[in-house]
Amino acid sequence: MCNGVGQNPAELDKVRELYVARKPKRVLEIGVWFGGTLREWLENATDGATVVAVDPEHQAPNRYPEWQKPDTNLVVVVGRTGGSADEKTREHAPYDWVFIDGDHSPDGVKNDIALTLPLVAEGGLLLLHDIAAEGYPPLAPRLEFDKLMETHDGWEIVEPTPDWFPSDGGHGIGVVKL
Repeated sequence: MCNGVGQNPAELDKVRELYVARKPKRVLEIGVWFGGTLREWLENATDGATVVAVDPEHQAPNRYPEWQKPDTNLVVVVGRTGGSADEKTREHAPYDWVFIDGDHSPDGVKNDIALTLPLVAEGGLLLLHDIAAEGYPPLAPRLEFDKLMETHDGWEIVEPTPDWFPSDGGHGIGVVKL
């Protein structure tokens, strides 16, 4: 990770630009871990936004208030989709922006999408991290992104990984417009 963010820096720059341009009022992130992308959503939140952060093991929740704007409502949910996180996640829907970077197992990704797909507002975006795997067979996020692209419009944000950036081979962000 680079500065607590597990995304390729060039890809994150493009996602941040998209986020700022779209000004989502309701944001959901599944898979917060150390909070690198959550920091982006909070620091760049539009006035009065609600940001819901879901993770079974938040690693740096004490940092969240540093990133949060005074008029941003942050909801921290401890749990997994397909289980304890679902009810609390539904309470704050519909979402204009959903970023999924959680459990990358086939069942984990399917649970994340099954929960969030009906919760995305019309015209909202669902983003899946790790759709491009270097030197690995396709990961579950890639397979699920391809399925979503059969029935929805969207695009990929995939940039070369810098040599200095520690990577486990996964990167790329799939953007699905709903």
